[in-house]
Amino acid sequence: MKVGKILWWDGNQNEGVIRDGTGAEYYFNYSAVSGRLTSQIADGRFVEFQTIVTADGQSCAKDITLIPVKSEKRAIKRISQEKQLALELG
Repeated sequence: MKVGKILWWDGNQNEGVIRDGTGAEYYFNYSAVSGRLTSQIADGRFVEFQTIVTADGQSCAKDITLIPVKSEKRAIKRISQEKQLALELG
C-alpha cells in the first residue's frame, strides 16, 4: 500500500488527485474510497491506497482508505521515507 495526501478534491464532480511521497500523482473517483465517505474526503487528508494503470496509461488510485487524523504523524513519516528512498534510487 502506498501512502499519500489528497492534493485536490472536487466534491461536485466526486473526483480528485492524490500525490505520494515521490511526487507521483494518481487520479481517483469517490467509488475507489473505502466506505465512500465523501463527506470526509478533503484536500490535505492523508490516505493509503493501491495503484493501477488504465488502458490509456493514466495512473489511478484504488482501494483508498482515509487515515485517521490521529495517525497522520505516521503517514507523514512514511511519505518522508518514500521521498528519501526515491532520491537514493534516483
